[in-house]
Amino acid sequence: MKGFSYKQAHALYNSVSVRKPRYDGWKERIFEVQQAYWKGSAGIGYQKQQKINSELSEILEGIRDEGREAIKSTEKISQRFDINPESVDRELMNEFIESAKCVSMRCSAKMTNLIDRIMDESTKILIQRPPCHFEVVAIGSLARGEATPYSDLEYMILVDWLDSSIEEFFTRLSMTSYFLIGSLGETNLKYMAIKELDQWFEDMAKNGLKIDGLSRQAGNIPTGNGMNEKGYKFITTPDALAKAYKDVSDHPKADSVHGDLTAKIGRAHV
Repeated sequence: MKGFSYKQAHALYNSVSVRKPRYDGWKERIFEVQQAYWKGSAGIGYQKQQKINSELSEILEGIRDEGREAIKSTEKISQRFDINPESVDRELMNEFIESAKCVSMRCSAKMTNLIDRIMDESTKILIQRPPCHFEVVAIGSLARGEATPYSDLEYMILVDWLDSSIEEFFTRLSMTSYFLIGSLGETNLKYMAIKELDQWFEDMAKNGLKIDGLSRQAGNIPTGNGMNEKGYKFITTPDALAKAYKDVSDHPKADSVHGDLTAKIGRAHV
């Protein structure tokens, strides 16, 4: 597994993590995929990783349980509707919409905290400390307050300045966060968009929490969609991001920025 890319590592990790265990020590082999990618750049043992996985799973299930309970109030409102196309109770409709929005906003806040926890754990796992200040920024439904506990996770990393060494570090940090998300076992392989892996264990993972897909229309994650050498990468500086948005404004048909910046996750990281 020497010299494989982040995309290959992520796909391989998810493929083995969802496969049914065939023998004792299968989970340890999954951990070896991460080690092969890290190449000694991470300081975490197998047992510690399993503890983190368990804690993240418990948090996620707690968010889902809260969401199921919260949606009951919206369901009660829906039961008061008298479906009549000639007469719409606009007041009741507004009450229903506001209730549903509140559920999504609360869920988005909880999911934001989960991603912040994942990024904190990922930073601790790596031996090297971050070479500069950075901020994790939400894009997509999470930023708009429209997330569910099953939404794709879309986020970027803003840094003070950018050079090859900084990009390398934050690529490794991003991959570590993908490993933690993938360890939840909810990433279906079709989202990896790797032709050679079509139909390879892809039906064995439940479709749940995962990073954004890696197709040409997706990939709103720090490492981008991986469709070509340049691709879309969301490890960038505020100045570069502002310029990219100006490019979109000046040339609305140009695909200068893939995704939308509307809110940030958690606190600034140092």
